[in-house]
Amino acid sequence: MIRKLLFLALLSSLPFLYSCDKLKGDVGPEGPQGEQGVAGVKGESGNPAGAIQVTLDTVSTDANGDLGRAFEIGAANAAIVEKGVVLVYAKINNFWFPLPGLVFFTDGASNYTFAYAIQGANLVIQLLQLDEIPKKRKFQAIRVVLVPAASGRLSAEIDYDDYEAVRKAFNLPE
Repeated sequence: MIRKLLFLALLSSLPFLYSCDKLKGDVGPEGPQGEQGVAGVKGESGNPAGAIQVTLDTVSTDANGDLGRAFEIGAANAAIVEKGVVLVYAKINNFWFPLPGLVFFTDGASNYTFAYAIQGANLVIQLLQLDEIPKKRKFQAIRVVLVPAASGRLSAEIDYDDYEAVRKAFNLPE
């Protein structure tokens, strides 16, 4: 008897399980603009960058195409390097190239990578040319961007291969 009642309950609930699509019309016109709200209190200025940038202007490599430099960044910023991200960009003919990768010069391309280390309060950067026959190269600029771990996580949508996108996202100077 219970089976029959359950079967009848299931059979009678089937019409309620079926649903129809509602007719969908065109979107109506946009309504009028509402009143302007009251301006809030101006907040305190914070750290606009969230990243640190060091620059080498017009620099040449050695005969092997390599370049090494040390930057004094301070002990507090040295901790950023240990836990954050180090980005390096090379500028040639007014174009920025992310490293590691190919850098295009007027007489051909060179493949570069980089290594870095912290020595006290200094950041030591070494650019290494990976070409079979290395050449001495001249860069318009080399930029090293230190991104703290917290800023890197919060900025996951940034294209880190694009220096201009990184510069704008972290409000770095040109």
